[in-house]
Amino acid sequence: MHASGESIEDPGAVAAKDAANDSNISPAMADKLVEPLDDLRKAANEKKVERICAAYLALRHAAGVKRRETFVLADTILDQPVMDLVVSAYSHRHCFMCDGGTVSCEECDQIGTLADGRTCVSCEGLGVVECSFCGGTGWADRDTVPAEIAPAVLSRQFCHVKAVLRRTIGTLAGFTICQIRSLPPRKRMPVVAKLMQLQWRLDDLVCSSGIDDDKERARLEAVADKIRLALEMLKEH
Repeated sequence: MHASGESIEDPGAVAAKDAANDSNISPAMADKLVEPLDDLRKAANEKKVERICAAYLALRHAAGVKRRETFVLADTILDQPVMDLVVSAYSHRHCFMCDGGTVSCEECDQIGTLADGRTCVSCEGLGVVECSFCGGTGWADRDTVPAEIAPAVLSRQFCHVKAVLRRTIGTLAGFTICQIRSLPPRKRMPVVAKLMQLQWRLDDLVCSSGIDDDKERARLEAVADKIRLALEMLKEH
């Protein structure tokens, strides 16, 4: 507060207000956009995925039919393409019901075997099971992605999965199935969880309508099948 009792306005909010007033958007619409524009600016600065998504939805709603003009204005305020920021945020949204697509098996406490030494029937010795909420992908529901950015979000997730797949193959290249199976449960479980996540994400991408290249789709299906086979071999029968 100033000594006079007047509050100090956030400089970012002032910038958002000035930019809105300087645009070709009507004064009434500019006033309506100031708060969601400033919220998006703050969320972008903090790099908070959920805040960015929420701020985008609020801005999208406030913009109404003036979306194109509003997003151009947002580019100016954020000093970066707002759609790239939002696509990145939505592609990184995760399921809140699990840890990367899997949940710990409650029957065996992630060990894979029961107290009497028998293989856990629930997880078949893997120690983790598929999250029923996200189908094992670890991603947020696709229905929550705004339609205008859904193809771009899918493409970003596709690129991310390919990069993770390359790293995972490189990491596991020197291991045999027997060696992975012989790892202590607490060390084996993260490897299994990552393979399960990759398989389900590949399955999800293959089933989506975002991959038009038949050869690429066939390649992804083949990789998913290989991971599925490796997981079957890792199960304790």
